[in-house]
Amino acid sequence: MNNNYIFFRFTNDEVPFTTKFEKALEKYEIEIFVPTFFQLKKHSIKVYIYLFWFLFTKGQYRIIYVKKNNTIIHYTHILPKFFKFPFMRSKDLEIGPAWTDELHRGKDIFPAVITHAVQYFKEDKRIFYIFTNKDNTPSQKAIQKAGFTQWKHGYRTKKLGIYRIKG
Repeated sequence: MNNNYIFFRFTNDEVPFTTKFEKALEKYEIEIFVPTFFQLKKHSIKVYIYLFWFLFTKGQYRIIYVKKNNTIIHYTHILPKFFKFPFMRSKDLEIGPAWTDELHRGKDIFPAVITHAVQYFKEDKRIFYIFTNKDNTPSQKAIQKAGFTQWKHGYRTKKLGIYRIKG
Protein backbone atom coordinates (compact mmCIF):
# COMPACT_ATOMS: atom_id res chain seq x y z
CA MET A 1 0.00 0.00 0.00
CA ASN A 2 1.18 3.51 -0.77
CA ASN A 3 1.39 6.12 1.94
CA ASN A 4 -0.67 8.63 -0.02
CA TYR A 5 -1.75 10.76 2.93
CA ILE A 6 -0.10 12.78 5.65
CA PHE A 7 -2.08 12.86 8.89
CA PHE A 8 -1.86 15.78 11.31
CA ARG A 9 -3.33 16.10 14.77
CA PHE A 10 -3.92 18.55 17.56
CA THR A 11 -4.76 17.76 21.18
CA ASN A 12 -6.37 20.34 23.44
CA ASP A 13 -3.74 19.89 26.13
CA GLU A 14 -0.68 20.23 23.84
CA VAL A 15 -0.53 24.00 23.57
CA PRO A 16 -2.86 26.85 24.47
CA PHE A 17 -4.76 27.47 21.24
CA THR A 18 -4.85 31.04 19.99
CA THR A 19 -7.29 32.67 17.64
CA LYS A 20 -4.65 34.52 15.65
CA PHE A 21 -6.69 34.12 12.47
CA GLU A 22 -9.83 35.93 13.68
CA LYS A 23 -8.96 38.86 11.41
CA ALA A 24 -9.01 36.56 8.37
CA LEU A 25 -12.69 35.82 9.00
CA GLU A 26 -13.83 39.34 10.00
CA LYS A 27 -15.40 40.22 6.67
CA TYR A 28 -17.19 36.90 6.26
CA GLU A 29 -20.25 35.24 7.72
CA ILE A 30 -19.59 31.92 9.51
CA GLU A 31 -22.27 29.25 9.83
CA ILE A 32 -22.06 25.91 11.63
CA PHE A 33 -24.49 23.77 9.68
CA VAL A 34 -26.30 20.92 11.44
CA PRO A 35 -27.67 18.40 8.94
CA THR A 36 -31.14 16.91 8.93
CA PHE A 37 -32.37 14.01 6.86
CA PHE A 38 -34.13 16.52 4.57
CA GLN A 39 -31.19 18.93 4.31
CA LEU A 40 -27.80 17.22 4.31
CA LYS A 41 -25.75 20.18 2.99
CA LYS A 42 -26.02 23.67 1.49
CA HIS A 43 -23.52 23.49 -1.35
CA SER A 44 -23.70 21.80 -4.74
CA ILE A 45 -21.89 18.50 -4.42
CA LYS A 46 -23.46 15.09 -4.98
CA VAL A 47 -25.77 14.14 -2.15
CA TYR A 48 -24.70 10.46 -1.89
CA ILE A 49 -21.67 11.03 0.35
CA TYR A 50 -23.78 13.16 2.69
CA LEU A 51 -26.48 10.52 2.96
CA PHE A 52 -23.72 7.99 3.76
CA TRP A 53 -22.22 10.33 6.40
CA PHE A 54 -25.64 11.08 7.86
CA LEU A 55 -26.44 7.39 8.27
CA PHE A 56 -23.04 6.27 9.59
CA THR A 57 -22.45 9.25 11.91
CA LYS A 58 -26.08 9.30 13.06
CA GLY A 59 -26.35 12.88 11.80
CA GLN A 60 -23.41 14.04 13.92
CA TYR A 61 -21.25 15.55 11.19
CA ARG A 62 -21.16 19.35 10.84
CA ILE A 63 -20.17 21.69 8.05
CA ILE A 64 -18.60 25.07 8.65
CA TYR A 65 -19.61 27.46 5.89
CA VAL A 66 -17.87 30.75 5.21
CA LYS A 67 -19.97 33.15 3.13
CA LYS A 68 -19.46 36.51 1.52
CA ASN A 69 -22.52 38.37 0.21
CA ASN A 70 -24.58 35.24 0.90
CA THR A 71 -22.33 33.15 -1.41
CA ILE A 72 -20.42 30.15 -0.03
CA ILE A 73 -16.71 30.78 -0.52
CA HIS A 74 -15.42 28.02 1.78
CA TYR A 75 -16.62 24.91 3.58
CA THR A 76 -14.98 22.50 5.98
CA HIS A 77 -16.51 19.27 7.24
CA ILE A 78 -16.24 18.09 10.85
CA LEU A 79 -16.67 14.34 11.18
CA PRO A 80 -16.95 12.25 14.34
CA LYS A 81 -15.40 8.83 14.67
CA PHE A 82 -16.99 6.18 12.51
CA PHE A 83 -15.69 3.03 10.84
CA LYS A 84 -13.67 4.91 8.18
CA PHE A 85 -11.38 6.33 10.92
CA PRO A 86 -10.50 3.34 13.16
CA PHE A 87 -7.55 5.17 14.76
CA MET A 88 -9.86 7.76 16.38
CA ARG A 89 -11.45 7.56 19.82
CA SER A 90 -15.15 8.20 20.40
CA LYS A 91 -14.77 11.92 21.31
CA ASP A 92 -12.26 12.74 18.59
CA LEU A 93 -13.08 14.71 15.46
CA GLU A 94 -11.71 14.67 11.93
CA ILE A 95 -11.58 18.00 10.09
CA GLY A 96 -12.13 17.85 6.34
CA PRO A 97 -12.58 17.62 3.51
CA ALA A 98 -12.48 21.35 2.84
CA TRP A 99 -12.78 23.63 -0.16
CA THR A 100 -12.09 27.32 -0.77
CA ASP A 101 -13.18 29.27 -3.82
CA GLU A 102 -10.16 30.07 -6.00
CA LEU A 103 -10.69 33.84 -5.67
CA HIS A 104 -10.39 33.59 -1.89
CA ARG A 105 -7.38 31.28 -1.59
CA GLY A 106 -4.20 32.57 0.03
CA LYS A 107 -6.11 34.75 2.52
CA ASP A 108 -5.70 32.44 5.56
CA ILE A 109 -9.37 31.38 5.43
CA PHE A 110 -8.60 27.65 5.71
CA PRO A 111 -6.27 27.92 8.75
CA ALA A 112 -8.75 30.39 10.28
CA VAL A 113 -11.59 27.90 9.89
CA ILE A 114 -9.45 25.10 11.34
CA THR A 115 -8.70 27.19 14.45
CA HIS A 116 -12.36 28.22 14.66
CA ALA A 117 -13.37 24.53 14.55
CA VAL A 118 -10.94 23.61 17.32
CA GLN A 119 -12.25 26.45 19.51
CA TYR A 120 -15.92 25.76 18.74
CA PHE A 121 -15.74 21.97 19.25
CA LYS A 122 -13.19 22.07 22.07
CA GLU A 123 -13.68 19.42 24.75
CA ASP A 124 -11.37 17.90 27.36
CA LYS A 125 -9.04 15.20 26.02
CA ARG A 126 -10.41 15.54 22.48
CA ILE A 127 -7.98 15.02 19.63
CA PHE A 128 -8.55 16.69 16.27
CA TYR A 129 -7.27 14.98 13.14
CA ILE A 130 -6.85 16.32 9.64
CA PHE A 131 -5.16 14.77 6.65
CA THR A 132 -4.23 15.66 3.12
CA ASN A 133 -2.69 14.08 0.09
CA LYS A 134 1.09 13.93 0.40
CA ASP A 135 1.41 16.09 -2.74
CA ASN A 136 -0.92 18.88 -1.50
CA THR A 137 1.71 21.25 -0.12
CA PRO A 138 -0.62 24.31 0.20
CA SER A 139 -3.01 22.37 2.47
CA GLN A 140 -0.13 20.99 4.52
CA LYS A 141 1.17 24.52 5.10
CA ALA A 142 -2.29 25.80 6.09
CA ILE A 143 -2.79 22.89 8.51
CA GLN A 144 0.57 23.48 10.18
CA LYS A 145 -0.08 27.23 10.26
CA ALA A 146 -3.21 26.43 12.29
CA GLY A 147 -1.08 24.67 14.93
CA PHE A 148 -1.45 21.04 13.91
CA THR A 149 1.62 18.83 13.89
CA GLN A 150 2.43 16.12 11.41
CA TRP A 151 1.56 12.82 13.04
CA LYS A 152 1.82 9.85 10.67
CA HIS A 153 1.51 8.71 7.07
CA GLY A 154 -1.31 6.53 5.87
CA TYR A 155 -3.48 5.32 3.05
CA ARG A 156 -7.07 4.62 2.11
CA THR A 157 -8.12 1.01 1.56
CA LYS A 158 -9.72 0.04 -1.71
CA LYS A 159 -12.48 -1.83 0.09
CA LEU A 160 -14.79 0.51 2.03
CA GLY A 161 -12.33 3.44 1.83
CA ILE A 162 -11.05 3.01 5.39
CA TYR A 163 -8.13 5.25 6.35
CA ARG A 164 -5.21 3.31 7.79
CA ILE A 165 -2.18 4.70 9.58
CA LYS A 166 1.36 3.45 9.00
CA GLY A 167 4.09 3.62 11.64
